[in-house]
Amino acid sequence: MKNISIYTCHHKASAFLSSDLIKPIHVGKALSLNDICCSGDNTGDNISYKNPFYCELTAHYWVWKNAELSDYVGFMHYRRHFNFSSDQSFEEDTWGMVNYPEIDSDYESKFGLSAEAIAECLREHDLIVPKKWSVKAAGSKNNYHHYKVSDHLHIKDYQDALDILLKNHPEYSEAVETFNDAHDGYYTNMYVMRKELFVEYSEWLFGILDELETVLSFRNYSAQEKRVFGHISERLFNIFVVHKIQKENIKLKELQRTFVQKETFNGSISTRFHDNCIPIVICSDDNYAMSLGALLNSILRNSSNDNNYDIVVLDNGLSHRSKERLLS
Repeated sequence: MKNISIYTCHHKASAFLSSDLIKPIHVGKALSLNDICCSGDNTGDNISYKNPFYCELTAHYWVWKNAELSDYVGFMHYRRHFNFSSDQSFEEDTWGMVNYPEIDSDYESKFGLSAEAIAECLREHDLIVPKKWSVKAAGSKNNYHHYKVSDHLHIKDYQDALDILLKNHPEYSEAVETFNDAHDGYYTNMYVMRKELFVEYSEWLFGILDELETVLSFRNYSAQEKRVFGHISERLFNIFVVHKIQKENIKLKELQRTFVQKETFNGSISTRFHDNCIPIVICSDDNYAMSLGALLNSILRNSSNDNNYDIVVLDNGLSHRSKERLLS
C-alpha cells in the first residue's frame, strides 16, 4: 500500500478522525494560545501568522516546506471530509454536502474513513477531488460571476490574481477561460494528490500568492474579507486541475463531501473547552506591547485549570516582532 497522509485542518478544539492516515493539524497556531492537542503549522519554515488571510493554506504551506512527504498528500477540514466509501449516492444539500450529526464510529464506517477505503480510492488515480458543485445553486451564472457577486469578496482581487497567473504562466490562458466560463468546480480546498503533483502545485500556487501580496490592498477589509487568499486559492486550484486535464490527462476521481453538524470533542477536551469559558478582550498598539505582555503573563499565572480563557487581542498596530514576543 502506498504511503498516504491526509491532513485535517483545525482552528479550535474538535474531534479527530481515528485513521492513522489522517493527521490533524492546528492552523494559525502562531496566533493561538490554546492547546487543541495536535501539532501546529508554526514550526520550521511557516506562514502560520498569515492564517487570517490564508485560511487552511497555512497548513498546506507547512506540509510542503516541513513534512516528510508521503506518496499521496491531501487536505480535509475538521468538519468537512471526503466520502471515501463505494457508495457515492448519499443525499446532498444545496451546497453539495452530505450532512451527518457528529463524528463517531458509525460515521467513519459509513463514509469509508479508514486506511483500506482510502487506499482503494487512490489505487489507480493521481488526484482525488470533491464532486463538482454548481454555482447556479447560489444564483450565479458562472464561476467568475460567482466570485463577483459573493458576499465579502471583491472581483478586483481575483482579477489581480489572474493577471499575475497569466503573466507568469501564459500557457494557462485556456484553463483560465474554461474555469471562469464554467458553472461548476471543485470547491473547499479539499484534495488528495500524488506527491510530485502536490510539490508542483505548491510551487505554482504560492508563487502566484506571494506576488499577489505585493499588489493587493485590504482597504479596511473585515475579518471575512481578509480571507481573500483562501477564496482565491479555491479558484486557482480549479485552474491548475483544468490545465493538467487538458495537457496531461491526469487520472482524477470525484468524491462526495460530508459535513459534520455538531462540533464534537475527544475525551476530556469536551469539558475543558466548552464549560466555564471566560472571554477576555484587549486592544493594543505597539506602544502598549510590553504592558500587554505583562497583562497576558498575569492572566496565565493566575488562571484556573477549571476555566478556559478565550483571549482576543484587537491589533491596533502591533509590530511583527511584538506579536512573536507576546505569543512566546
